[in-house]
Amino acid sequence: SIKGKAVSATPFDENEGGVGLAKRSAIKITGVSATEKGSTAQDLVRYERMQEIEKSSVISVMEKSECYLVCSGSGKELYQDPGKSGDVDGKVIKLAPIEAAKNALSSMASAVAVSEEQTVMMNFLGGDELIIGEVLEACDLLVGGLDLPAKTKVKFNSISFDEIAEDVCSVVVVAAGGKAAGMDGVEESVAMGELYVRDGKWTTVAEGDITTATN
Repeated sequence: SIKGKAVSATPFDENEGGVGLAKRSAIKITGVSATEKGSTAQDLVRYERMQEIEKSSVISVMEKSECYLVCSGSGKELYQDPGKSGDVDGKVIKLAPIEAAKNALSSMASAVAVSEEQTVMMNFLGGDELIIGEVLEACDLLVGGLDLPAKTKVKFNSISFDEIAEDVCSVVVVAAGGKAAGMDGVEESVAMGELYVRDGKWTTVAEGDITTATN
């Protein structure tokens, strides 16, 4: 018989190598939305990190690229069990992405004029348990509430990031003109309408931080 030989081993560090990368990765699902057909997920991309951006830089890039903020909001999950009473009316379920979409729509002071030449980007950010089905439902809610021109292109980004609490989600909606000439990194991402909010600060991802991608 073959017997194994005991050897001393270095303690396993879950923050090193592939395990650490997987823990820190921001996983993004992208897709499109349409008033009649609804929202559909298309691609998945993994980023090594997210990058915070100063408010002044965001304003500067958006002015140069002729894109602007349509609305933003945040939501938190809530599961309220009626308990032993069995009262169905007492059961409350609130889903973070949908609550974020409702909050974003209610935050709009007035209707925002979006042209058919612009692309509307809906950017969701949540924790590891962000569910794409809930995000798709939130996208449909936003599209219906924004009253966009019929031919407006609408896309979404949904990022799950392990540093975000599991029960919260934020959404930032941007109207972008696609003018990112001469820009790269996070500036290019913002110019193309990809902007997220985390703990009251602006953040995004950059192409240079992509670790894997599938089409």
